[in-house]
Amino acid sequence: MRSSKFCLNPAGDTPSSCRLFDVIVSHCVPVIVSDKIELPYEDEINYKEFSVFFPIKQALVPGYMVTKLWEFPKERWLDIWRWLKNVSHHFEF
Repeated sequence: MRSSKFCLNPAGDTPSSCRLFDVIVSHCVPVIVSDKIELPYEDEINYKEFSVFFPIKQALVPGYMVTKLWEFPKERWLDIWRWLKNVSHHFEF
């Protein structure tokens, strides 16, 4: 994960999954696939500052997410990554 720029985080069937924490602590920009998701500490942390979101309908279109992530502006990714580094300590246990 540490060498990846983006890490896929599909919605799961349990809110206790640690995969999002693992992604954030690894400083990999989370790619969250969900139409409606409750995120840990979302009242205190704005995930839109350091994550990329895709609705399920878009994510199911073959090649859509890959194309969007390839086209993602480098400067925007750097901004997101900086935010990610600033909040990652909240997810270390």
